[in-house]
Amino acid sequence: VTNAAGCTSAASANVVIGAQPVTPYAPIVGTITQPTCSTATGSVILSGLPSGNWTINPGAITGSTASTTLSGLTASTTYNYTVTNAAGCTSAASTNVVIDAQPVTPSAPIVGTITQPTCSVVTGTITVTVQNAGETYSFDNGVTFQSGNSKSGLAAGSYNVMIKSTGGCTSAPSTVTLAVPNCNNIDLVVVETVNATIVIVGQTVIFTIVSTNNGPDNATGTLVAVKLPSGYTFVSSSTTTGTYDPSTGEWKIGNLNNGATETLTITAIVNSTGIYAITSVIQSNQAETTYVNNTSMVELIPTDFFFPDAFSPNGDGYNDKFVIIHDGSLKLDFEVYNRWGNSVYKSSDYQNDWDGKGTGNFLGTDLPNGTYYCTYKVIKIATGEFILNGIKYITLRR
Repeated sequence: VTNAAGCTSAASANVVIGAQPVTPYAPIVGTITQPTCSTATGSVILSGLPSGNWTINPGAITGSTASTTLSGLTASTTYNYTVTNAAGCTSAASTNVVIDAQPVTPSAPIVGTITQPTCSVVTGTITVTVQNAGETYSFDNGVTFQSGNSKSGLAAGSYNVMIKSTGGCTSAPSTVTLAVPNCNNIDLVVVETVNATIVIVGQTVIFTIVSTNNGPDNATGTLVAVKLPSGYTFVSSSTTTGTYDPSTGEWKIGNLNNGATETLTITAIVNSTGIYAITSVIQSNQAETTYVNNTSMVELIPTDFFFPDAFSPNGDGYNDKFVIIHDGSLKLDFEVYNRWGNSVYKSSDYQNDWDGKGTGNFLGTDLPNGTYYCTYKVIKIATGEFILNGIKYITLRR
């Protein structure tokens, strides 16, 4: 500095002007975790935080990492966060962090009406009070849920009933007991069997239905419903007592005393298409304590079997051999006769290799064009059992 007399002082100490502090960017909003049925608060991950020490507001949360998780956020609240760096500079606000309301967990169901099983109706009904619109209801301890608050067709036993809210929260269970009715002391049993395990289309099978009253009381008006499904054609039936009507499928037994057993047999032919499961259901005028053995079912699955009626062994690579389609667990005994009744081809284990040449007295001979008569038997390889036999006409044309 210089005074009025023109005299100048010595220089002052250095005055240093630092760089302007950097204002941090607004925090970057990452994953938001919303409140759940069991957790009342939410959380958010914030990243893009400045290096060094920082403070996040609201909450005056401090730290020095590039990202952080803010927990305990109040439900039904919107947050905007700013960050202040070590230099005291504060960022703009983040995007909104919206914390939803916590899903409501329903109260345990209030049981309304209970219809207990009776001797005439062996199942009951449970109805619970509706708490809120849109809720669903479980009558099997939360395994399945339905829209209606009432469930019918329930057998005697203990049931845990639960409610699920529209937000997916499940209530505590309410336990309901359906009591076993005190009914007549009868126990009807039906057992259905069939005389075959492997069948092919066109085979004749016999179903045997055995009905028993294990008592100790007698049963009256006993009836067995056993109607052949579309996979079979009825041939005949016989009963040890009562009558069977194949058109209705009703076997009317009538009285079935304690310890008595009666039998129905149904003979049928297996069709190429249709339903092959046949079910028998027994009932009487008296209700029973248990119905677990009142139904019996068997199902046969026909194997593929196709017997052609012509082939052309002319060496053109098409239809040159006579091919019978059948299950690999079966074999065929196959014999062919000409118009004069002479055996011209025979195989006890046919391998789909007949090319129009004869066997026996006609060995190696190209059989002439024409219609041939043949017989066949289908045999189970494992047991040697004959399960089907038939007669066919075959046209051979080269």
